[in-house]
Amino acid sequence: MLILALSTSSSTASVAIYNSDTDTVIEKICTGGKTHSETLMPTVSELFEETAIEPAQIDMIAVDVGPGSFTGVRIGVATGNAMAMALNKQMAAVSSLEALAFYKYSQSTAVLLDARNGNGYAAHYTQGIETMPPSAVVIDEFISTLPDSTLFLGDGATIHKEIITAKISDAKFDDAHISAANVAKHAFLHKDIICVQVLPLYLKPSQAERLHGK
Repeated sequence: MLILALSTSSSTASVAIYNSDTDTVIEKICTGGKTHSETLMPTVSELFEETAIEPAQIDMIAVDVGPGSFTGVRIGVATGNAMAMALNKQMAAVSSLEALAFYKYSQSTAVLLDARNGNGYAAHYTQGIETMPPSAVVIDEFISTLPDSTLFLGDGATIHKEIITAKISDAKFDDAHISAANVAKHAFLHKDIICVQVLPLYLKPSQAERLHGK
């Protein structure tokens, strides 16, 4: 099976093609200092060209659906849906938190993305089993619920490392980043997330929606 994966929920977007038959993955980072909307499709085209794979050969398109940047998530979801419709391919929706936690599971693993002003997006796993689904959290409150020796992943863990180490004894940290490669591998291993169309995983209203509500 060949899986094309798109990840656009963070500041660094990436695309990858995973071959499940050979368990190999080729990933490209979207570069050039431009927006995701400007770099995503050119990077996909470059990946197809470099691998000599035709779009029609892809069996599935996996998309990082967030949480993360509202604009970035929309770009990835819209692009993935359009490609799947044009190529008549099945899809898989993978949360950015699951992509971060992939192969990084310990007795207690916390994935934390910063959402500013003491807020974040988080999920928790115990020996690889999801014990708290992706949620919008107050970071200080979330940290207080976690056991000692928790492994922390994500930019929120880096930004709030001082708070974490003050609250969690023997806290561990890993600099894993959200990648299209992990999105693809996660999609292959979790067939229950296969769908016809993916939707953004928004855990709270966007700034525009909050301002409109006022």
